[in-house]
Amino acid sequence: MQLRNLNRILKPLHAPRCTGLALCTLLLLQITAHAQSDVTQPGDPIIASSGSSPGSEAAPNAIDNQPTKYLNFDTIGIDGVPSGFVVTPGVGKTVLSGLAMQSANDAPERDPKWVRLEGSNDEAPTWLEGTWTVIYENENVPAWSTEFPAGDRFQTQTFEFGDQIPYLHYRWTVVAVQGEGANSMQIAEVEFLGQSVPVDVTQPGDPLIASSVNSPGSEAAPNALDNQPTKYLNFDTIGMDGLPSGFVVSPAVGTTNVVGLTMQSANDAPERDPFSIRLEGSNDADPSWEGGTWEVIYENEEISPWAEVFPTGDRFQTQEFYFFDNEASYLHYRWTVLKVQGEGANSMQIAEVELLAFSTSADCDLADFLIKPVETPVLLGESAELFTKVNGPWPLQWYKNGEPIAGAIQASYKTDPITAENAGDEYSVAIVGCEMSEPVKAVIFQPNSQPLSIGINFAGAGANGAPTSVESTDVGGASLQAYWNNLPPDGDGIASGLQDNLLNSRNENSGITVEWISGNTWGAGTGTSNTEAKLLNGLIEGGDSEDTPSTITFTNVPNGTYSMLVYSVARPLEFPTADFEQVESGQRIFMTEENADAYNLSPEYRQVTSTDSENRGTGNYVRFDDIIPEEGSVTLNFWDLGDGGANSTINALQLIEGASQGLRITGIDFDPATRNVTITWTSRKTGRYIIERSTDLLDWDELEDSFLSDGDSTSYTDPGVSEDLTKAFYRVTEE
Repeated sequence: MQLRNLNRILKPLHAPRCTGLALCTLLLLQITAHAQSDVTQPGDPIIASSGSSPGSEAAPNAIDNQPTKYLNFDTIGIDGVPSGFVVTPGVGKTVLSGLAMQSANDAPERDPKWVRLEGSNDEAPTWLEGTWTVIYENENVPAWSTEFPAGDRFQTQTFEFGDQIPYLHYRWTVVAVQGEGANSMQIAEVEFLGQSVPVDVTQPGDPLIASSVNSPGSEAAPNALDNQPTKYLNFDTIGMDGLPSGFVVSPAVGTTNVVGLTMQSANDAPERDPFSIRLEGSNDADPSWEGGTWEVIYENEEISPWAEVFPTGDRFQTQEFYFFDNEASYLHYRWTVLKVQGEGANSMQIAEVELLAFSTSADCDLADFLIKPVETPVLLGESAELFTKVNGPWPLQWYKNGEPIAGAIQASYKTDPITAENAGDEYSVAIVGCEMSEPVKAVIFQPNSQPLSIGINFAGAGANGAPTSVESTDVGGASLQAYWNNLPPDGDGIASGLQDNLLNSRNENSGITVEWISGNTWGAGTGTSNTEAKLLNGLIEGGDSEDTPSTITFTNVPNGTYSMLVYSVARPLEFPTADFEQVESGQRIFMTEENADAYNLSPEYRQVTSTDSENRGTGNYVRFDDIIPEEGSVTLNFWDLGDGGANSTINALQLIEGASQGLRITGIDFDPATRNVTITWTSRKTGRYIIERSTDLLDWDELEDSFLSDGDSTSYTDPGVSEDLTKAFYRVTEE
């Protein structure tokens, strides 16, 4: 079992915080005077306009940061075919405001004269295909021989055109070259000058005032700022004649210069989507929804319908809006929906609103990590995805083995495929100029190292980001495993169904069948950013009472002893009860479910063990042990108190072979004063035990052997854990 609270309680040593007003306390989130640099890196994906180049003078030379040459024989004189390349910057979506071109070594008549720069946000555009928008075009680039009369080659011309909307891909085209007699186009280097996109200045938990309380309990205004596809719904804004609705938010990061806005559609009827919106700013001490001095930053009276922008009909799609001319900074923002898309709409809905500002530096007195990268299990040959979360729009930089990774500046980083050779690489991330996280590794996960198990994930549907599937190679769960079964395997989740021949945790057909019968399916709102979030997002609902429970039944289960782990995270703002009965063993556990808001604030597994319905524990999973199938069947019943306002849920479940109640870690406690860690487990009165500790689930250090049982429950204290240890796994084995 992982010592999950150790990483949270043991605050890492912070890098020294800078001092002085000029260096630290000035929050630089201004659109003006932000530094521009080349957004491409050598090795970024590039597509040449053609293969009409010498082998050593191909398109990648144009972005290699060296005076090597890209030459293409298509563009000759004034009658040739345009040439160039498509590049996808590895840093992700970027905002360009300039273009630099360096001449190559050879004849000046080959230099570009007419260039066009275009951007695309298509998934995978090519040189000839895709939706391309012109960013900048210059039909008369000054001749390098005129600009640099000394005749020197490898000289750079720079062209500025102001901030453009962000794009993922760029197409650079030379339509004509300088000389009519040129036999080719040449360029030494092309730089796309700009920076990463502006980022959201709000965070879940920022002070917020809703326009009214006319919302369902689980669909209130905080959902619009929780970084999850949960829904804010307000019944004030109906059709064309309703009242405005929205919210006031005061970003905890302080004064910001917002230059963009994104809005993500919610799950339900498109006619509820915003049609006319207004964004205002205020620097009053304490403005309200109806009072205060508010200045209009941006207004859009006719937002394109999501159904037109995203014609496939998918919900949870995001539209972006930019207003780079805003130079004013504010402490508070008011987002207002004046009208919705449909005259017959009975409410306004939105899944997420982001207020965007450029982030050029961090205020080290404010900046902090909310979530740091952790050791991440990964199957051999797969890439690990590492995550972080910070409390503001701070610039980030990922490192490998202490060296910065070019272009790795987002909140997540996907490693190269992990092999035995690179498994020792260490990764960390810095809030630039302030603090570096502790180094972590991508740990090779060996399925045979864990008990054989069946994992099922309910895909869910209806809202909050569902359906949510888990990839077969994802490794997750309180008992780690890969090869989870999505129910159903494809498409939207269903309330009741049957799936046979489930995969086991070693990617083998088990022959086991599962049938589930419930009243509804939905989404919890934990998101899809990592395996655990995906496992906890889709859900089915519990029955209304003990007499009418929802059921999950496994059949064709081989003889043996099993454990069952049941994961239950509720929808935002709900606090349902959940009563679980494991039928064959007769065990019952009573829970007050943790909801997605609580889980997202502190994403870890919290077990509930209460067998007293009057004294429920609060958490997100329960465990049953010593289950013996009856005629090949294992059944779980679950229900709630039936108040109708908050249904119990199940998101995922594991059926684990060979586990027993006879030996189970029931608690891990950490004393920050002494740094003692105490492990408690169920035991036999005459048992003797081996206690081991690991930092990576591969190498184990023996702490004690022949440790004598205290009776039905035994505890061992690991004294004075080193301050260098921020996470540990403990293993107890009976001799």
